[in-house]
Amino acid sequence: MEVSGRLEKMILSGVYKPREKLPSEQTLANEFGVSRNVIREAYKSLMERGLVAVKQGKGTFVTTPDLSLVSQALNRFIQGTEKNSYTNLYEIRRVLEVAGAKLAAKRANSEDLVAMEEAIETMKKKANSGEEWAKADLTFHTALAKATHNPLFSALLEPIASQLLEAFVLGYRAVDAVESGLKYHYQIIRKIRRKDVKGAGEAILAHLRHSEEQVKMAAQSS
Repeated sequence: MEVSGRLEKMILSGVYKPREKLPSEQTLANEFGVSRNVIREAYKSLMERGLVAVKQGKGTFVTTPDLSLVSQALNRFIQGTEKNSYTNLYEIRRVLEVAGAKLAAKRANSEDLVAMEEAIETMKKKANSGEEWAKADLTFHTALAKATHNPLFSALLEPIASQLLEAFVLGYRAVDAVESGLKYHYQIIRKIRRKDVKGAGEAILAHLRHSEEQVKMAAQSS
């Protein structure tokens, strides 16, 4: 295994803990039986992966876990895939958000409910603007992901945020977009507030199916 891989394994396994200073290049070069240049390149590779950071004049330190790095990596992948693939988008939404709504029904606290309610109220206020409506819609789904109290849901939703906004703006063109959108969002939060796990999953699934139909119809007519 290359040096960077060995160091990565040591970091991920906890041999080197977050915020801990790593040994000097010379120390590790002696330990691994390689040149300092090899260690320098290994550190550079670890920096690119977001596992270590250099503090000028102090040394190289293990970084604290940061889910934004996962989101950024996924976003780069998504940006390189087929554009406007709403089938793919809604397939992953059904997997992610149905499970998320069920967990939110179990775990959402008063703060989470307020965040979702405020997002719906903003949707109502911005009903005359497709872009503002879409932003408020995304805020609702972001708040729902946060209400799972599992940070991975937010980390997985973030990379598709731009695709979601695009879909929401497109779906807004549907004749009943505002009326049906508010209806489904109210149904979802009602089930979550009642801690109805099954009902929350069913409510958001119905919403996603209807939303996908609207988006695909709008895409075909544009």
